[in-house]
Amino acid sequence: MVLEIPSSVQFDVRNDPFELVSNVDFKYDSGDFGKGYCRIFRHGDVVFFKKEGMWLGSAPGLADAYFKDKASL
Repeated sequence: MVLEIPSSVQFDVRNDPFELVSNVDFKYDSGDFGKGYCRIFRHGDVVFFKKEGMWLGSAPGLADAYFKDKASL
């Protein structure tokens, strides 16, 4: 799964101490190519999203998504 950091978002590599973000060439679902900062998630990575902004990027059907039910807290 690849999540692009939009060019409109100010990104500073000094804010990535674990070097999780790469500056790479990529291909959009539309077939268009782009280049920029991306976070590439690999097999076994765990990611937490807010439900309101959840986007599975290039992984629909390839990633498991779990939701925390506030009613059960």
